[in-house]
Amino acid sequence: MHRFLKRGLIACLAAQLCLTGVTAFAAEKAAAPADPAKKEAAPAAQPAAPAQPAQPAASAQPAAQAAQPAPAPAPKPAAGVWKLTQMTLAETTITTESLKESEAMGEVCYMDLREDGTAVFYGLPDDADGAGTWDAASIVLDSGAAAYTLGAENKTLSVQAAGSTMTFERTTREAVYAILGYKEGVLDANVKYVQDDEKILSTDDVRVKITGYKVDMKGFTVKLHCDNKGKHSTVISADNSAVNKYNIETAWSVSLAKEESCDSEMIFPVLELEKLGITAVDELTLRLSVYDGKDGDVLSENSISTVYPSGKKADQVVVPARKPVDKEAVVVNDAGCTFILQGPVQKDAVSSSIPCYIENKTDKVICLVLENSTVNGQPVEGFVGMEILPGTRGYSSVLYMQDALAAKGITDITGIAATLKVYAIRDSSLELVSEAAVNYAP
Repeated sequence: MHRFLKRGLIACLAAQLCLTGVTAFAAEKAAAPADPAKKEAAPAAQPAAPAQPAQPAASAQPAAQAAQPAPAPAPKPAAGVWKLTQMTLAETTITTESLKESEAMGEVCYMDLREDGTAVFYGLPDDADGAGTWDAASIVLDSGAAAYTLGAENKTLSVQAAGSTMTFERTTREAVYAILGYKEGVLDANVKYVQDDEKILSTDDVRVKITGYKVDMKGFTVKLHCDNKGKHSTVISADNSAVNKYNIETAWSVSLAKEESCDSEMIFPVLELEKLGITAVDELTLRLSVYDGKDGDVLSENSISTVYPSGKKADQVVVPARKPVDKEAVVVNDAGCTFILQGPVQKDAVSSSIPCYIENKTDKVICLVLENSTVNGQPVEGFVGMEILPGTRGYSSVLYMQDALAAKGITDITGIAATLKVYAIRDSSLELVSEAAVNYAP
């Protein structure tokens, strides 16, 4: 929640500073008297001079002067890519530290001042929130203009508008893309994806269909059209998704008022696809659920659809091989499930986690539960963070919350133990598929 509140605040401030109603500067600039010096510097065209008599051959200097190259264009010191590092609006300040936290979550505000005089401002998330022009004194985006100044050695840029300020530092497009998780050349540009409409969810009131696909440096985008024909608001959510039989978490959902429709996009990040070794999306499986928009009651769940965007058949799908690691331990490998722990421990401010590989060999969604869980011999509750779609696999983690570890005086995990139970989700009930003891020293 903190993430989305901060994202909304930053986007709101950026919009107010760069995109709205800052027209006083532009109006003042337009009303200012013309600069006589500038007028003299661009005189009107003069009539052609009368022909001059031919000069002796020895006097060839004017011809030589005419052949000299045109002078180089004047430098544009502000041209380039600029990353937002601080902003203020009235009594509200977004600090450098707060924006760095956003960068750690793959989000960044930046501005592209191009050599041709065009300008684009990107807010959160990375959408073109404003487009316009710029010159040596101001940046004009959509509905307004704002003055700017360059700092020492042209390494910083400050935009002033209506008593508020945005501070930027010079960066590169590659550095911005690294923050956003963009990468060129991961997905095969030669693969042609089928663009026909394909229905993937249909209830009495709600319809969702795929209308097309897009491939770029962000990843693989699924274009969706959603209809709510009912008399109450609804929320449609993707509970699970898999590409080429590998589960990938996606935080896609849409909210629709009664009798409303919308277009939406579901993006599979390019770095996630690269990590799995996927260069073309041959198979896409989505598990969608529908909830009442008012009270959150489940209206429809576990609607699973599989489509083949590249036009291949099910038996032609290229499934990347599992990547073994050092010190991995096979906990269970039977007819229902494979579960492999793949240390080492990864730590952040919220949790410590142990990577794992899960393969679901059933025809139902499975979930994994750890019972009687201990860490370093102390009872600490553990969680497996992903449900796995039928006939697919995925990389997930066994999670231990830092506050629970701290309560037991644990700073480093040296050993875990538990009873692993694997359940198939069948309608509203759970059916035990596999059970095994866990003893692992990461």
